[in-house]
Amino acid sequence: MATVGQRGQSSPHELVRMGDRISFIYLERCVLHREDNAITAEDAHGTTHIPAATIGTLLLGPGTRVTHQAMSLLGDSGAGVVWVGEQGVRFYSGGRSLNRSSSLVEAQ
Repeated sequence: MATVGQRGQSSPHELVRMGDRISFIYLERCVLHREDNAITAEDAHGTTHIPAATIGTLLLGPGTRVTHQAMSLLGDSGAGVVWVGEQGVRFYSGGRSLNRSSSLVEAQ
């Protein structure tokens, strides 16, 4: 099994089709980690595993802490990351995914 430093970027054929992805997931007041190829969201209610390749955009609300490994996995999976205010009302910042254009979607 490859470690994080040895794992290469995913090719367009390895990624989940855009139509099969979850359009967005909103998380707040939790800690995001990486476990294998899943994002784990840990809060007071427990831990939830979210397959990174199935996320279109991850909306991070207030009180969310993210590890570098989780961000690296999201970038390799082609997921967008947006930092928003409470209930997703305000937009503060956004991270660009691997697909800087629609060429990967058009290729699928």
